[in-house]
Amino acid sequence: MKRLGYVLVAALPLVLCLLLGGCGDNPRATALLTRADSLMAGRPDSALLILDSLLTDSDRLSTHFVMQCRLRRLNAINKLDTVFTTAHVVQARILAAHFDNHGTSNEQMLAYYLLGRTFADAGEAPQAINAYNEAANRADTTATDCDYKTLCRVYTQMANVFYQQGLYREDLNNLDQAVDFGYLASDTLAALLAYGQKMGAYRLMLKPDSMLIVCDTVCNKLCNAGYPVVAAGMLNYPIRYLLDIGKIALAHQYLEIYEKESGYFDKNHEIASGREIYYYTKGYYYLKICQYDSAEYFFRKELATGKDFNNQNAGSRGLALLFQQTHKPDSAAKYALYSYEMNDSVYAQKATEEVAKTKAMYDYTRYEHEAQQSKLQAVLAQLRFVITAVIAVLILTFAAILAYRYRRVQKKRKEEKLHYQRLLETYRRTEQELLELRAHQEQFSRMAVERQEALAHQQHTTQELNRLRQSEQMLTELISQKEQELERLDAELAQYRRKDELMAVASSDEESLLRVLPFYQSLLRTTDQGQSLTDSDWKPIHKFFKERLPQFHQFMSDNRHALTDYEYKMCLLVRLYLKPKNISNALGLDASYVTRVRRSMVKKLFGVDANSKEADMLVRQIDRIKAEKTAD
Repeated sequence: MKRLGYVLVAALPLVLCLLLGGCGDNPRATALLTRADSLMAGRPDSALLILDSLLTDSDRLSTHFVMQCRLRRLNAINKLDTVFTTAHVVQARILAAHFDNHGTSNEQMLAYYLLGRTFADAGEAPQAINAYNEAANRADTTATDCDYKTLCRVYTQMANVFYQQGLYREDLNNLDQAVDFGYLASDTLAALLAYGQKMGAYRLMLKPDSMLIVCDTVCNKLCNAGYPVVAAGMLNYPIRYLLDIGKIALAHQYLEIYEKESGYFDKNHEIASGREIYYYTKGYYYLKICQYDSAEYFFRKELATGKDFNNQNAGSRGLALLFQQTHKPDSAAKYALYSYEMNDSVYAQKATEEVAKTKAMYDYTRYEHEAQQSKLQAVLAQLRFVITAVIAVLILTFAAILAYRYRRVQKKRKEEKLHYQRLLETYRRTEQELLELRAHQEQFSRMAVERQEALAHQQHTTQELNRLRQSEQMLTELISQKEQELERLDAELAQYRRKDELMAVASSDEESLLRVLPFYQSLLRTTDQGQSLTDSDWKPIHKFFKERLPQFHQFMSDNRHALTDYEYKMCLLVRLYLKPKNISNALGLDASYVTRVRRSMVKKLFGVDANSKEADMLVRQIDRIKAEKTAD
């Protein structure tokens, strides 16, 4: 029973350690993750390389840190315009599940945003909207470090999903949110692009006047902000409406700006693939100004280059209008019939898309039901775990109390038994001592008389002994003084020997002499392998300077307050003839940063500007200059 109690008591802290245990992360890995974050916006390909290198050594990193790396990696892939697949959906689900209860609010928002992006590319629009809404809810807009730029992207992508689903009012509402958060993020381009997307919704809602207002506003703001190319690319939307209402001159002006400044045309004036509908707009402009040959050329070019149903329908419709206006009924009927067939194809395609949307809504309902079931099961499992844990803790507590009480009773009984045995032993020992004392009492009485007679002689002997002891004490003090004098002389000799050694090192190849020292060999081996120096690695270095180069050590100690920790350590390594690459490895810094710090270090120590080579020479001459001043 006693052993069982000990086991149960020992098991409780072990369980708590397993539940609360964790591991730290390498500072170098944390610095690389920060570096990847700084490169994410402008150079996502470089950020991806850093993250891949981190994940290759994920066994030595904590689970949360690995998840942070994977989240950034998926974000870098997204910024590289990757089309997500089902495999990416699985990855995004795992990340969202982890950051649901871990990480900062910005990381949680990013995880759900990327989940929405993968759902959108996979054609699961309702689930994408649900993920985007969750991402927006995770954003902490009251925090000073809120990632408004990502929040702007969340609402922009959610607006795109609503636009594709034909929900134009929801599209406009989300675009308004995207514009607001874009300005809060000081990302003027993102805010104006989101505002410009309203033209598509107004065009399909048959609100051309609103579309023109948005076009004029966003183009003026883009030009004022320094984005004329982006502004020119948005002018294609209102041109056909301007032609329909008879504003031919304005439409012609928009066409010229679009052709010259949008950047969509090559040197042969051919538009980029996917934008062939421009040829219909151009032909329609020539039809309005009665230049029929040019109109026919661009309508036929539309048919020849645009292969999908929309382009074929636009080209055939344009030719039908052209031949109707030029009084060629046979040709007009031919292309009108072809346009009718293309319209049927377009409607069939739209019907297929509507079926897909309906299926997506059905799938979403099914997925939502499955998600609710999974959530309920997770809650039940968690409840079972909590109940089991509470019962286990109660059992352990009860067992620990019983073990403690049992041990206390046993200890009390043992103490009482030992106390009784000690009393018996003390009684017997006291009785025996009393008998011995009585036996010796008579002997002591006889000895008292003899002692009285020898007292006079003993007094003379005691005085002689005291004199000898005083002489011995004086001799001991004299020996101690001589020993101290020898220690002082030995220390002075050691200083002279060190000075001679330093002069020998200064007059010969110091680096060659250093290489025979064990600590220096270990230092070179560690830095050649790209490893940073630990506290244990620095101890023999400080000891070497203190014992072998005291002048240099004193100089650095006096100027320690003027240097940073990196500058102080770098000065020691430069004095030991380490190369810049070894120094950067030893301190865990970039080589370029090492070069800059060496120059600033010399500026602080000597007040002069010097290049890297001159800086190294000045540092390596500190102890010699110091020794010469001391000798003078």
